[in-house]
Amino acid sequence: MPHDLTQRVLQIFIIVVVIAGIGYFADNPGYRVTAQGKTELRLVIRHSGILLGECERQSAEDLDSLPANMRQPMSCPREKSPLSLELRMNDAPLFRGDVHPSGLHDDGVLALYREFSVPTGTADIALMVKDQVALENYNHRLEEQLDLSRDSVLLVSFTDQGISFIQPGL
Repeated sequence: MPHDLTQRVLQIFIIVVVIAGIGYFADNPGYRVTAQGKTELRLVIRHSGILLGECERQSAEDLDSLPANMRQPMSCPREKSPLSLELRMNDAPLFRGDVHPSGLHDDGVLALYREFSVPTGTADIALMVKDQVALENYNHRLEEQLDLSRDSVLLVSFTDQGISFIQPGL
Protein backbone atom coordinates (compact mmCIF):
# COMPACT_ATOMS: atom_id res chain seq x y z
CA MET A 1 0.00 0.00 0.00
CA PRO A 2 2.70 2.59 0.81
CA HIS A 3 4.29 1.88 -2.56
CA ASP A 4 0.98 2.71 -4.38
CA LEU A 5 0.62 5.92 -2.39
CA THR A 6 4.17 7.01 -3.27
CA GLN A 7 3.49 6.28 -6.94
CA ARG A 8 0.25 8.29 -6.91
CA VAL A 9 1.90 11.28 -5.19
CA LEU A 10 4.76 11.19 -7.72
CA GLN A 11 2.28 11.07 -10.65
CA ILE A 12 0.31 14.00 -9.24
CA PHE A 13 3.55 15.96 -8.71
CA ILE A 14 4.69 15.34 -12.32
CA ILE A 15 1.27 16.32 -13.69
CA VAL A 16 1.27 19.55 -11.64
CA VAL A 17 4.81 20.44 -12.84
CA VAL A 18 3.87 19.81 -16.51
CA ILE A 19 0.66 21.86 -16.22
CA ALA A 20 2.53 24.71 -14.47
CA GLY A 21 5.17 24.65 -17.23
CA ILE A 22 2.53 24.79 -19.96
CA GLY A 23 0.75 27.61 -18.14
CA TYR A 24 3.96 29.62 -17.83
CA PHE A 25 5.08 29.17 -21.46
CA ALA A 26 1.58 29.93 -22.76
CA ASP A 27 2.08 33.55 -21.77
CA ASN A 28 5.83 34.03 -21.22
CA PRO A 29 8.09 35.16 -22.67
CA GLY A 30 5.89 37.71 -24.43
CA TYR A 31 6.21 37.94 -28.21
CA ARG A 32 6.78 41.37 -29.68
CA VAL A 33 6.31 42.09 -33.38
CA THR A 34 8.49 45.19 -33.18
CA ALA A 35 11.02 46.77 -30.87
CA GLN A 36 9.76 48.90 -27.98
CA GLY A 37 8.63 52.31 -29.27
CA LYS A 38 8.51 51.19 -32.92
CA THR A 39 5.72 50.35 -35.35
CA GLU A 40 6.26 48.04 -38.29
CA LEU A 41 4.93 49.56 -41.50
CA ARG A 42 4.37 47.02 -44.27
CA LEU A 43 3.88 48.17 -47.85
CA VAL A 44 2.03 45.58 -49.94
CA ILE A 45 1.29 46.06 -53.64
CA ARG A 46 -0.70 43.45 -55.57
CA HIS A 47 -2.38 44.91 -58.64
CA SER A 48 -3.60 43.30 -61.87
CA GLY A 49 -2.30 46.22 -63.91
CA ILE A 50 -3.52 48.25 -66.85
CA LEU A 51 -2.87 47.07 -70.41
CA LEU A 52 -0.65 49.25 -72.58
CA GLY A 53 -2.58 50.12 -75.71
CA GLU A 54 -6.05 49.14 -76.83
CA CYS A 55 -7.52 46.22 -78.72
CA GLU A 56 -7.65 46.64 -82.50
CA ARG A 57 -9.92 44.95 -85.01
CA GLN A 58 -7.98 42.78 -87.46
CA SER A 59 -8.50 43.41 -91.17
CA ALA A 60 -9.66 40.62 -93.45
CA GLU A 61 -6.24 40.54 -95.17
CA ASP A 62 -4.46 40.15 -91.79
CA LEU A 63 -6.80 37.33 -90.76
CA ASP A 64 -6.28 35.50 -94.08
CA SER A 65 -2.50 35.65 -93.65
CA LEU A 66 -2.71 33.88 -90.26
CA PRO A 67 -3.06 30.13 -89.67
CA ALA A 68 -6.66 29.06 -88.97
CA ASN A 69 -6.04 28.47 -85.27
CA MET A 70 -4.71 32.03 -84.76
CA ARG A 71 -7.49 33.96 -86.47
CA GLN A 72 -8.94 36.25 -83.82
CA PRO A 73 -11.09 39.21 -84.89
CA MET A 74 -9.49 41.41 -82.22
CA SER A 75 -5.79 41.86 -81.50
CA CYS A 76 -5.12 42.95 -77.91
CA PRO A 77 -1.78 43.87 -76.33
CA ARG A 78 -0.45 41.75 -73.46
CA GLU A 79 2.04 44.15 -71.89
CA LYS A 80 0.94 46.01 -68.77
CA SER A 81 1.91 49.45 -67.55
CA PRO A 82 4.35 49.64 -64.63
CA LEU A 83 3.28 51.32 -61.37
CA SER A 84 5.03 54.37 -59.99
CA LEU A 85 4.49 54.93 -56.29
CA GLU A 86 5.58 57.07 -53.40
CA LEU A 87 5.05 56.36 -49.70
CA ARG A 88 5.46 59.38 -47.43
CA MET A 89 5.46 59.74 -43.67
CA ASN A 90 5.16 63.24 -42.19
CA ASP A 91 5.94 64.72 -45.63
CA ALA A 92 9.24 62.84 -45.89
CA PRO A 93 9.64 60.12 -48.52
CA LEU A 94 9.82 56.65 -46.99
CA PHE A 95 9.83 54.77 -50.30
CA ARG A 96 9.75 55.83 -53.94
CA GLY A 97 9.98 53.47 -56.86
CA ASP A 98 8.48 51.60 -59.76
CA VAL A 99 6.88 48.17 -59.82
CA HIS A 100 7.12 46.28 -63.09
CA PRO A 101 4.75 43.51 -64.15
CA SER A 102 5.91 39.93 -63.78
CA GLY A 103 5.85 37.44 -66.60
CA LEU A 104 7.83 36.75 -69.72
CA HIS A 105 5.89 39.34 -71.72
CA ASP A 106 5.36 41.86 -68.87
CA ASP A 107 1.79 40.61 -68.65
CA GLY A 108 1.63 39.34 -65.07
CA VAL A 109 0.64 40.77 -61.71
CA LEU A 110 2.47 43.79 -60.29
CA ALA A 111 3.63 42.86 -56.79
CA LEU A 112 5.86 44.42 -54.12
CA TYR A 113 6.43 43.87 -50.40
CA ARG A 114 8.58 46.13 -48.18
CA GLU A 115 8.89 46.51 -44.40
CA PHE A 116 9.86 49.67 -42.51
CA SER A 117 10.41 50.18 -38.79
CA VAL A 118 9.04 53.61 -37.89
CA PRO A 119 8.77 55.45 -34.56
CA THR A 120 5.47 55.29 -32.69
CA GLY A 121 3.26 58.36 -32.35
CA THR A 122 0.86 60.27 -34.54
CA ALA A 123 1.94 60.31 -38.17
CA ASP A 124 0.65 61.61 -41.49
CA ILE A 125 0.89 58.65 -43.89
CA ALA A 126 0.38 59.11 -47.64
CA LEU A 127 0.54 56.65 -50.52
CA MET A 128 0.41 57.95 -54.07
CA VAL A 129 0.23 55.55 -57.03
CA LYS A 130 0.26 56.06 -60.79
CA ASP A 131 -0.88 52.89 -62.54
CA GLN A 132 -0.74 54.17 -66.14
CA VAL A 133 2.56 55.13 -67.71
CA ALA A 134 0.85 57.72 -69.94
CA LEU A 135 -0.30 59.82 -66.97
CA GLU A 136 1.80 62.68 -65.63
CA ASN A 137 0.50 62.67 -62.04
CA TYR A 138 -0.52 60.06 -59.48
CA ASN A 139 -4.09 58.92 -60.10
CA HIS A 140 -4.55 57.02 -56.80
CA ARG A 141 -3.91 58.77 -53.50
CA LEU A 142 -4.75 58.23 -49.85
CA GLU A 143 -3.55 60.42 -47.00
CA GLU A 144 -4.50 59.89 -43.37
CA GLN A 145 -3.31 60.91 -39.95
CA LEU A 146 -2.87 57.70 -37.98
CA ASP A 147 -2.13 56.94 -34.35
CA LEU A 148 0.90 54.68 -34.27
CA SER A 149 1.22 54.95 -30.50
CA ARG A 150 0.88 51.22 -29.96
CA ASP A 151 3.77 48.89 -30.67
CA SER A 152 2.02 47.38 -33.64
CA VAL A 153 1.84 46.84 -37.37
CA LEU A 154 0.44 49.16 -40.04
CA LEU A 155 -0.41 47.58 -43.39
CA VAL A 156 -0.35 50.01 -46.34
CA SER A 157 -1.92 48.22 -49.27
CA PHE A 158 -2.68 48.90 -52.94
CA THR A 159 -4.82 46.33 -54.76
CA ASP A 160 -7.39 46.39 -57.56
CA GLN A 161 -9.87 47.78 -55.00
CA GLY A 162 -7.63 50.81 -54.26
CA ILE A 163 -5.45 52.00 -51.40
CA SER A 164 -6.09 51.06 -47.78
CA PHE A 165 -4.42 51.53 -44.41
CA ILE A 166 -5.08 48.66 -42.00
CA GLN A 167 -4.00 48.38 -38.36
CA PRO A 168 -4.70 44.80 -37.20
CA GLY A 169 -6.08 44.64 -33.69
CA LEU A 170 -7.65 48.10 -33.74
